[in-house]
Amino acid sequence: MEDNLLYYKALKESTPMMSQYFKAKAECVDSLLLFRLGDFYELFFEDAKIASSALNIVLTHRGKTQDGEDIPMCGIPVATVDNYVSRLIKAGYKVAVCEQLEDPKDAKKRGYKAVVKRAVTRIISAGTLIEDDLLTYNKNNFLMSVVPICKKKKDKIDQVSFALIDISTGDFLVNTVDYSEISSVLENYAPKEILVSSDFEDLAKYINKFTDATITKLPSSKFNPTIEKARLERYFNVSTLDSFELSLGSELACCGSVLEYLIITQKDNLSVLPIPKKILMNNYLVIDSDTSKSLEIMSTNGSESKYTLIQALDKTKTAFGARMLASRIAMPIIDVNLLKKRQECVKFFIENKDLLNNLREILSQCPDFERSINRIRFNKFSPRDMENIRDALIVSEQIREIVSVRDIPFEGDHDFKSLHDFSKLRDRLQKSLVDKYQPNGDLIAEGCSSELDKLRYTKTHSEDLMIKLQEKYIYQTGINTLKIRNNAIIGWYIEIPLSQKSKILPKFTHRQTLVNNIRYTTEEILDLQDDILRASEDFSQMERRIYNDLVNVVLLNYETISETIKLLALLDVYTNFALIAIDRNYVCPEIVSEPVLDIENGRHPVLELLQDDFTGNDCDLTVDSRVCLLTGPNMAGKSTYLRQNALLIVMAQVGSYIPAKRAKIGIVDRLFSRIGASDDLARGRSTFMVEMIETATILNQATEKSFVILDEVGRGTSTYDGLSIAWAVIESLYKNNRCRVLFATHYRELTALSEKFRDIKCKTLKVQEWEGKVIFYHRIIDGIADKSYGIHVASLAGVPKNVIRRAKDLLVKLESQNGSKNLPIESLDQIEFNYNQTSEIEEKLKSINVNELTPLDALNFLSDLKKMVN
Repeated sequence: MEDNLLYYKALKESTPMMSQYFKAKAECVDSLLLFRLGDFYELFFEDAKIASSALNIVLTHRGKTQDGEDIPMCGIPVATVDNYVSRLIKAGYKVAVCEQLEDPKDAKKRGYKAVVKRAVTRIISAGTLIEDDLLTYNKNNFLMSVVPICKKKKDKIDQVSFALIDISTGDFLVNTVDYSEISSVLENYAPKEILVSSDFEDLAKYINKFTDATITKLPSSKFNPTIEKARLERYFNVSTLDSFELSLGSELACCGSVLEYLIITQKDNLSVLPIPKKILMNNYLVIDSDTSKSLEIMSTNGSESKYTLIQALDKTKTAFGARMLASRIAMPIIDVNLLKKRQECVKFFIENKDLLNNLREILSQCPDFERSINRIRFNKFSPRDMENIRDALIVSEQIREIVSVRDIPFEGDHDFKSLHDFSKLRDRLQKSLVDKYQPNGDLIAEGCSSELDKLRYTKTHSEDLMIKLQEKYIYQTGINTLKIRNNAIIGWYIEIPLSQKSKILPKFTHRQTLVNNIRYTTEEILDLQDDILRASEDFSQMERRIYNDLVNVVLLNYETISETIKLLALLDVYTNFALIAIDRNYVCPEIVSEPVLDIENGRHPVLELLQDDFTGNDCDLTVDSRVCLLTGPNMAGKSTYLRQNALLIVMAQVGSYIPAKRAKIGIVDRLFSRIGASDDLARGRSTFMVEMIETATILNQATEKSFVILDEVGRGTSTYDGLSIAWAVIESLYKNNRCRVLFATHYRELTALSEKFRDIKCKTLKVQEWEGKVIFYHRIIDGIADKSYGIHVASLAGVPKNVIRRAKDLLVKLESQNGSKNLPIESLDQIEFNYNQTSEIEEKLKSINVNELTPLDALNFLSDLKKMVN
């Protein structure tokens, strides 16, 4: 896009307008420039080629270069620009908007060739979106800045500081975490754009592994702690930042770089950023990115999933409530007392179903005034945003009247009885604003101002006023064919036939003579015409003044409106959890500090929604018995059981009820999952290497309060290696980490650990063989699996029957040679390998004498063969 500026030299003659274009383009060389020309935004040169391809719109041309080449151009209608901008942003581009700052009529007053004043008013990027049409209603849209901290070696990053801001909601967060935890932050907050220093290319590449966010590289000077500290002090008008709790220079650099980037992109509309809030990570359950994706909490493998936990638990009625719910599920808490308060709130609404249903019905009518109030603060709002504020305050007042007489439990500093009284502001907005704004229509409703209504009447009833004057002149002259008309050249005029000229009044002043008609004007017509023109201009000015007063009043109430949004969001979240608990038969888990996980008949919160007969299972990890070894065949439900218990912990530490008959859950500080693995070819890592890295992370970071689920550790290498690694991992988790562990494995030899360590439990899944078939009950029971049933699963998967038969033969021979069903000692190549053995069908065919078969016998025989095939 920087190549656009090179075209400047190639122009035959730079017109005033094109000079204006190049000046604007110089401010945003890394963006596609939308240059306002009347009812269209035009793009030129390379920008036009890129936009034409990305948007599938016609590429045309305007003017020529010095070499005679056409200048590429394409256009986007102003009326539908948001749709096109959204597509460009999703395609990874930035978009700069160069607006007309004056009416073309005013430009002409300066001279016939005067150019309309224009300027770049905003640069739109993935992290700076604010328009509803460009945002996802139930998710934050974070812009993130990341600054590395290198303590030991210059080239080794130990920690990273980060700042997150969502200008559409007003959230501004900052913190510092270990380098390895940045993936967890990216998964939890899902930023749309990330700012990094161009000096740290490896950091940008590392971050890019965990997110599809746009990576924006800025010069290192944009992350200078001293410069950014001064910038923050100037912006927030303070002499010190001590109260901001930004303890590190890297945190100052993050916040300052975000601020500077927004100043550059938002131009003059950045006077209202909130003070950054420090995230206290020690208050939250830590879930790394891989674990979150494995458990499908927010997403799966970086893509949206139809069956994530957040989607299973989101029945909220408002957009801001949905965003609060998402943030809570992404960041479960570890404060026992706070969790109990949240449970009390949910319990209250379960016990008061009428109130629950009433509040949810009212909340469903509440628009997203959180984003509306922030668009108003950024002066990027439309009349619809003011209507949203009005409609939301109507809802707020209805809820305030209900909750003010109820003792509803609450978790924060403000209870629901503290909902602000917006009745006066609500009434003023209801009286002043039109019910629903129409494009180019009125903003202020009739009855708000008598003076404005007079101007409105004059403006909108000009023809009626002229008709009355026309009737008056017809009566005075007796000319029934007299008409008062209007055109753009001479304005309003009287027109009569030439034959009636003798009947005109003395006050008629001649204007034009035509072939058959003659035109006149009068002082009354001229005065009325002036009144109409003046009324239209005066109406616009007065309406805008009244409207701006309303906007200012709303902004004066920003703090109380923001508090109201948070309280309504809490009501939405609590009633959401209460409704789900009622509809799905959830129970309130007992939250304790001891490291236990005692769940009776627990169910998977997502899968039970997809299955009519989901089987619940118990989990009984205690202080004295923290490890459970789970054996059993594939498809019996081991992985589901592991994930299920991890998800129930997440739900409990969000404050939700859970799908179970009874539960006692000890607070978990870190949640680890190693279920399945894929290779990392880009970094030269095999599937087994990835598995070992994840296992090493667990062994190095798990504490006594952690919960770990592991599935088939060691399966990516040889049998003896895998068994040895799995054995050592269990021993270490048991002896050193002392955390709660669910360990699923096909290595039945590992169950010997339960004899060495009496408090390691062995459980399996109930399976039954009947008439040559295997029935999976998906029920967890005490004991050890005696078979893996792998061949049965292979058969269900469609492996050819001759391969299945061969596998059965090999299994029999291997088990007979080793005298057990454990590890094979003999290698497979020592056993005769013959895929051409005679099948049962072939044996049956050889045994039949076709000449002796009756037609009925033949049909029965054919039926038997078909059954054997099936």
